[in-house]
Amino acid sequence: MCDKLDVNFEEAVSDWNNNYNKTYKKLGKPNVIRPTLYPPKKIGGHCIIPNTEILNNLFESTALDLILKYK
Repeated sequence: MCDKLDVNFEEAVSDWNNNYNKTYKKLGKPNVIRPTLYPPKKIGGHCIIPNTEILNNLFESTALDLILKYK
């Protein structure tokens, strides 16, 4: 949906979560406040990207393609 509407996905999700948290904080329901997560700029380490590349050679998956965008 974000791609179709030319909206930045990370900003949309972050804004949604921040507004969700503000609303429930005002309602006095801190038990339902959730962390606002931000995607990494780049995935480091020694296993995620190499393993994703192996899986990507075996299976077609938009999820794997998304992970590889952070290579």
